Amino acid sequence: MHHSPTTPFNFVERLRHYEPDQPLTDVPAGPGIFILYDEAGHLRRLVTTQDLRARASYYFHEREAAESLSVARRAAASMDWLTTRSRFETNYAHFLLFRHFFPASYQTLYSLPAPYFLCVTEEAYPQLLVTRTLREDARLLIGPFAWRQTVTEQIDLVNSLLSLRRCDYPIVPHQPYERCLYLQMGSCAAPCDDYAQPAYMARVDDAVALLSGDATPVLAAWMAQRDTSSAALNFEEAMRWQGNIQRLETWLETRPRFLRALAALNFVVPQRTKAGLDLFWVREGTLADWARLADPSTEAIEAQLAEWHALPFERPPWPVMRDDLAFITRWLWSREPTPYEFVDDMEEGAARLLAHMADEVDELTEEGAVTELPEGEGP
Repeated sequence: MHHSPTTPFNFVERLRHYEPDQPLTDVPAGPGIFILYDEAGHLRRLVTTQDLRARASYYFHEREAAESLSVARRAAASMDWLTTRSRFETNYAHFLLFRHFFPASYQTLYSLPAPYFLCVTEEAYPQLLVTRTLREDARLLIGPFAWRQTVTEQIDLVNSLLSLRRCDYPIVPHQPYERCLYLQMGSCAAPCDDYAQPAYMARVDDAVALLSGDATPVLAAWMAQRDTSSAALNFEEAMRWQGNIQRLETWLETRPRFLRALAALNFVVPQRTKAGLDLFWVREGTLADWARLADPSTEAIEAQLAEWHALPFERPPWPVMRDDLAFITRWLWSREPTPYEFVDDMEEGAARLLAHMADEVDELTEEGAVTELPEGEGP
């Protein structure tokens, strides 16, 4: 399902060509993307617009009356165009066309760096790391995140609450290691000092639960430990547990909006259009499919979500997945309130989407979506 030629994501096949001698009415008066070429066929502009016909008129039919011409306007010889119906479709098509025409430099031209993930490693004594790739030794990937600092803040807090190791070398049980600063400070469970592996793995399981959004069992266990210590008149220990509980509760209130496992990064981006409702389906951080609903009723949305959930899914190759993750990360972290809904339950998800769309009217805008190439830049 990922970007095959039969899907609407192949925006290259949807491009239409326009020559200056054609009637201006051949180009629709609506939003989309246009690509400007010079006489030699070199690409001079790849930009979004609110009015394709106005762009064609500006570059080809209003030049004689203009007092002065820009380099691109003077060189314009023909154009390709593509209609779009929503801001999300416009931005995604814009990005994929950049990738098509500039395969060696699109990441720089489009300024779309790879996102960051919080990785729980799969080894004898796991640890939490920052990564920008799909690590083979990952037990769990949390994200995506737009900023490295966001990931390190989550790692520092979870490490301090659960005393997980911070050393950057593999730990082999029953081997001698130099006592590091964290161990001397008592802020590490010391797997290098023959700390029992099952006990350490229990701490890692708690970290996975917290990072996956299931803090209830951890909080309940800590409250029980606090009460037990208090009943035994060990007030210092009880205060320590209470401090951890308060820190965890504060973190739960302020943690990033998208603290989810990559495997659970399944959501829908709804975009209202003049013709109805467009739904973009994101599966494990990858844009898998979209649907256009002329009648966006609860039943229609629910049926579409059920159809998507029933489809098998295989992660695409990393270069494709990396690009989708980068694009999705920028979209997620740049919108407030978020124009999407996570969909874990079909009926509830359909109701949330309808409630969201009742107040959401998507208007295509060039703000933040237009990226022009330097004069004379070719494919």
